[in-house]
Amino acid sequence: MLFLNSTSQDVVSFWGAYSHGLILREFLADLAQADGATVKVEMVLAPFPLTDRVNQLLQVLSGLFVIFGIGLAYVLISMSMMSNIVREKELNLKNQMRISGVSLPAYWVGLYISDIIFGAITAATTLILLAIFDIDCPDAWVLILLNTFANPAFIYFFSSFFTVANLARQAILFLYLVVGLVLPLVLAFLQFGSETTADVARASKWFFLPCPAFATAFGILQILLRQLLAFFLSRRGEVDATQLAAGLEPFDPLIAGYMLYFLIGCIPVYWLLLAAVEGRVHRAFCRVDAGGAGGTRASAFGPGAVDQDPDIIEEERRVEALAPDNLPVRAAGVKKRFGSVHAVKSISFGLEFGECFALLGVSGAGKTTLFKCLTGEVYPSAG
Repeated sequence: MLFLNSTSQDVVSFWGAYSHGLILREFLADLAQADGATVKVEMVLAPFPLTDRVNQLLQVLSGLFVIFGIGLAYVLISMSMMSNIVREKELNLKNQMRISGVSLPAYWVGLYISDIIFGAITAATTLILLAIFDIDCPDAWVLILLNTFANPAFIYFFSSFFTVANLARQAILFLYLVVGLVLPLVLAFLQFGSETTADVARASKWFFLPCPAFATAFGILQILLRQLLAFFLSRRGEVDATQLAAGLEPFDPLIAGYMLYFLIGCIPVYWLLLAAVEGRVHRAFCRVDAGGAGGTRASAFGPGAVDQDPDIIEEERRVEALAPDNLPVRAAGVKKRFGSVHAVKSISFGLEFGECFALLGVSGAGKTTLFKCLTGEVYPSAG
């Protein structure tokens, strides 16, 4: 008794080969019995080779596993970058380096070079894995290389919205898991559904392409699925028979062309945005100035004007008389107001090289606020 799966595409050919083998076996057995000879018949059934469609599907599945693992690695790297930057801000290490003479361009360029080297190791590992598993992703190395330069710039700008390292790390983890890993997979496979889901996928991708993680992952998936995508596009009439036969290029606009353009544009755009933030373009929005006369901090000696020490008046006149370039450290009429409260009210002093200087005052007098104004951690209202 022979049981066959009648829904299998190989059932007809298998049944033919099997029945022919039985007929041949019976014929040879009768022939051998008539001649008195011994005949040994061995039948070998070999499966049909896989079709091109099945091979493509297997390639896609193996590529998805590799890309998913690579995506997780980039998530961890991005978390490390974000955590280090915000931690330096949280501990005032960045301001201390600035006080020590490190300029902002030197700080960011040094950080950028180190992150590129760190990212290049991951990029090289990614390319090695794609080669080892023989993943059909031609020109994917271009997207991976661009991501090495675009991803740090995006993280630098994104870090300007955070002051707590733990919160920044959780935010980048959520962003990269959802936008950089889950959404590319979802939108890539929505393209193979109905026309409605395909239109939703096409419209949705534009909202997330400014994120380099999404542009890179979605672009690699598009290259990996390009043959299946071309087949579905041909059924919708968006690709003609000639294009289908020749195959779509990896950076065709229908495949990964726009991801390439966005990754190239992300590098200068995010650096310009970071320069705008660091250049105090938003200073007007960061100042808290009530305007007018406002209020003053309550004096321990009661209301009324406070007599200034003659030494303070003399120092103010000295600072006003000297050119700004003559003093390594110069504060002239520095004021900081929080609403109607004066935290720092018209402080002036100048320091020479090698001079020992200290601020004396009761708790709440404004000493820390003044030094934060000097280091750029907060913006003075005037001065």
